[in-house]
Amino acid sequence: MSDFSIFPSYRSLWLVLFLLLCGGDSLVALDLIYPTPNMKLLEHPEHFYMKTARSGADAWRGGMYGFSRNAKSIGGKTVYTRFHEGVDIAPAARDARGVPLDSVVAIDTGTVVYVNSVSGRSNYGKYIVVRHVWEGSPFYSLYAHLNETWVDSGMQVSQGTALGLLGYTGAGINRARAHLHFEITMLINWNFPLWYQTEYRDGQNYHGYYNGINLAGLNVARLYERLAEEPDLSITTFIKEEHEPFYTVRVPRTGRLDLLWRYPWLLQESAPAEHGSWDVTFDASGLPLSVASAEPDVEGFSVVWAAESPVSYSYRTKSRLRGSTGSPSLSGSGSRFIRLLTETPDSATYAMLVAEGVIGSDGGRDREKELLLAKRKAFLAELREEQKANELKGGGTSELAAATDEPEPEEEVVVEVVEVSPEELEATKRSIMHTVGHSFNWIINGRRWKIELRPVTVRVDSEDDDIDGHGVDTVRALCPPCAKYGIAQPVLRRLDDVSWGIILEVVDRKKLGRHARTLNGTVLDIPLLIVADGERSTSLVQVRLVLRK
Repeated sequence: MSDFSIFPSYRSLWLVLFLLLCGGDSLVALDLIYPTPNMKLLEHPEHFYMKTARSGADAWRGGMYGFSRNAKSIGGKTVYTRFHEGVDIAPAARDARGVPLDSVVAIDTGTVVYVNSVSGRSNYGKYIVVRHVWEGSPFYSLYAHLNETWVDSGMQVSQGTALGLLGYTGAGINRARAHLHFEITMLINWNFPLWYQTEYRDGQNYHGYYNGINLAGLNVARLYERLAEEPDLSITTFIKEEHEPFYTVRVPRTGRLDLLWRYPWLLQESAPAEHGSWDVTFDASGLPLSVASAEPDVEGFSVVWAAESPVSYSYRTKSRLRGSTGSPSLSGSGSRFIRLLTETPDSATYAMLVAEGVIGSDGGRDREKELLLAKRKAFLAELREEQKANELKGGGTSELAAATDEPEPEEEVVVEVVEVSPEELEATKRSIMHTVGHSFNWIINGRRWKIELRPVTVRVDSEDDDIDGHGVDTVRALCPPCAKYGIAQPVLRRLDDVSWGIILEVVDRKKLGRHARTLNGTVLDIPLLIVADGERSTSLVQVRLVLRK
């Protein structure tokens, strides 16, 4: 088995090799500074955090790390169900117009590995990622919603180097709520770009490895609190003591886990060659905490342990688990996340990362870098052509083909009361969050009077940020002309965390018949109202009616 079955004997060797690949960064005590002039976390947290759009004196708590948003009343208790990956730091200074003036600086020495200077490409807006090597492992500080970026990818930065200007670019914020969204993260998988292309064909990954999906955030505020108490605290000790295990997933051991290249200390014990699976333990947010080998040979993924929960696991795990205490299982998004975790980059990918300077420095490797980049581009082009060929052969499904004649069982159907203003309807256009399911055909004949249009995929730019998670809170639909034709208002059914079905039904066949001559070929516009963490966005689904006898 060509994996970490020899890992115990060579654990120190892997660590030394990793340190060399990381460009020789030395092991130093973790001594971080704040990323902005606002340093009120410990004394006045209500002035440190930027409040969210919710009302109340505790609105600032929505800027905290953790499950701090989207309150639901469950069993007489208030449960916050939406996870916030980092912290939102309020500006310390503004000009007369309310524009923030704070510079954002690097919290420690490191390398700028990514700069997104186009705000419309991410819910993070303009953001910067800096890699730091602590205790031999790479951790990534992320600085988002910047008004300006002042560094370039590849730059070496010292602690306190100015990176950009605090701002309000990205989704869900305005000048009044300007803030720095700040995270310290671990990177899940170096094979992320290919995984993304496979899982989200409809989406565009502008951010390479440093897409929010591929970055799992630590409890950054608690880290600063602990460091104030214990200056010698190590990052690994902090993770073990402050991030509580919440569930364990067993996966096939088909090779070494990519995660262990960067975080070898996750492997808790020896991994005998005869063991056929890995048990990966996560906290509630999906941060990997430990890896252990397990004896059984398995083919798929399964949840082998989950902590007790007084509410549905979906509310406690960013919807990656479903069920309740005693019966946990992976949801669709959970399985997708585990597929990311278990992706295995080949040796050429690792060589490319070294050549690009993502692992280690790229000095003296320029020619190798060019060759490897050309190889990668050729491979991706070949993959795209293969996918196109499969779709032409019927291997793929179009939006029109995905509209089913009859809905599945409707136990989850909910009728939404829609409150959409005329102004919103007039301004309706396709939202960046609405990625699949824009147009459908509905063939109506004497036997088919009902249809479910699916999937209609709505997700928050595929990143966890102010509006967290892949899925949104709810989607509402309205069909202004439907009543004229004897068609009921749309009913929405949530299929999974990002996919919805829109159910349409003819309830007055006589009224439909009166318009039969003019109705054939008519396109119905169905505006969607998308709600995520109190923010509203509109989009549009179009349905072409085809009447047949």
